[in-house]
Amino acid sequence: MAIPDQVFFRQHDGSAIGPFALTALEVLYYERVVDERTPVSSDGYGFRTLGEWAEVLTHVMSVKEALVRGEDPWPQTLPRVEPLVPGGDHRPQNLIRALVSHAGAATTGTLSLTSDAGEVSIALKDGKVVALSTTVADLALTEHLLRKQLVDESALAKAESNSASVGGDLGAALVAMGFVEPHVYFQAFVDWAKQVLGHAAAGAFDAPHFEAQDVANPSVPLGFDRLGLPVEVVRDAFPVSEIRKRLLPVRRCPLIPSQVEGVQLEDCKLQAKEQRALNSVNGVRTLKDLLEELGGGEDRDQSVLRAVFFAEQAGFVVFGEDDAGRRERAEAATLEARLERLTAQNDFEILGIDQNNSDEEVIAKYRELAMLYHPDKISPDADPALVDVRRRLFTLVTETFHRQETENERWKYASDLEQGNVVRDDPQKVQALLQAELAYEKAKVLVNKRKFDEALQHIDEALRLNGNDVELRIQREYIAYQRAARVGDGEQAAADAIKRVLALMNNNANIASGYLILGHLHKAVHKQEIALKYFEKVLEFDEANPIALQEVRLGHRRKDREAKKKKRWL
Repeated sequence: MAIPDQVFFRQHDGSAIGPFALTALEVLYYERVVDERTPVSSDGYGFRTLGEWAEVLTHVMSVKEALVRGEDPWPQTLPRVEPLVPGGDHRPQNLIRALVSHAGAATTGTLSLTSDAGEVSIALKDGKVVALSTTVADLALTEHLLRKQLVDESALAKAESNSASVGGDLGAALVAMGFVEPHVYFQAFVDWAKQVLGHAAAGAFDAPHFEAQDVANPSVPLGFDRLGLPVEVVRDAFPVSEIRKRLLPVRRCPLIPSQVEGVQLEDCKLQAKEQRALNSVNGVRTLKDLLEELGGGEDRDQSVLRAVFFAEQAGFVVFGEDDAGRRERAEAATLEARLERLTAQNDFEILGIDQNNSDEEVIAKYRELAMLYHPDKISPDADPALVDVRRRLFTLVTETFHRQETENERWKYASDLEQGNVVRDDPQKVQALLQAELAYEKAKVLVNKRKFDEALQHIDEALRLNGNDVELRIQREYIAYQRAARVGDGEQAAADAIKRVLALMNNNANIASGYLILGHLHKAVHKQEIALKYFEKVLEFDEANPIALQEVRLGHRRKDREAKKKKRWL
């Protein structure tokens, strides 16, 4: 079987991406972005792994060997993939790709996009958009002119009734009847055309359908740049926030260069910063890499995001397989199964200990498990499912450890186990407690970002799931105080919070975080001596608590300074 000139890759959802020049496969194999397990195809339908395709595997291995020897295995001109054929099996699936593809092919005809709201029809002449129309009511030219307040409904009605005398063109009738100046109408007409194209590119339209046919010269030429227009549509129709949301799921996939027949990326009127970003695409770097290397600041990030989004929509770049994401999803599934097993086990089985272990051995075992499951030990960009299950495992292990932290607790638990007095928690109850802990963790993150309203929503959700947790109720009081302090009502809010926290701790005297909060609250009402006593109380529970240690040091320094001042006055 002959070696193909082009190949397709298969995405996670089973759909094909491509075609790509064979050279792309050669480069990706050399860089080990793809390997023998990667599904490939010559037509986008019948896939097999590269390892099963002996002829192609032998070929790419020979190219790799040549590169290792320092030889250049490629001709000066890279082979191009077959052009996309509008209406064929591989027709463009979005308007940006269609506009670029037809610009390169210099085609003449009509592109049609349909949706439940209506149709958009785009006339192309030699690959250039020269006219368009739409049956989408909200996108009608008349609606645009009314929104811009260029004409009123009476003027539109008169112009429409007289449009037959000027070839049926509404704009020509408006200008001829003196309702609008020619240059004003032309600018409004161009703005409307861009708005329609932007809506068609971003909206819920079917894939563009092309029909080759003659196109008459329009009465009002749009004057769009053949290759500059697609970039303008992306800039105007897609806010960076929307682009970021669309690209977020593939931010860690390798960016693979591709080609569009008859078009060079350099011809697409990109800005210098956008072109720089795309020049860095090499089949190995990811969007995350580009943002780290070329981003840094809102303007730079926008340039990278917009450039990658345009290039992907147009067909100059495709996303490879996210190997890290695949591994993380597999790990999440494994940990979910493990969590399900652990929630059915007793405390000793969860921690891997028994009543004969020393306190030091139990602590060491807990630290080992905490390191294994702690969500902070993985990348912040990790798959959310993996982060979530690690948080729940970490919470389960931590709560179990606190129940079995001392020798007396372990022996009592062993006795209860032997006598059958240990009642395992209902799995649904366990899940509720774990979800409450997750909501609390989210609240802490939001507090660090000073988003107190959102933090309160999450901690209220935690309390709904676990309303008996006194520590959660204490934390809620402190977050409510912080929100009030931000708007200038802090001192009174602190005084009120002190009363409520003391009441909560009346029968719960062993909550170290409660004493820490009482220390902060007393500082807020300028009772430094009482605050210091509470910070010192924290150290009785946790002698290494960094916040309490710092507050105690600062408190004693303040007392020493005040003592020296008093001595000088005496």
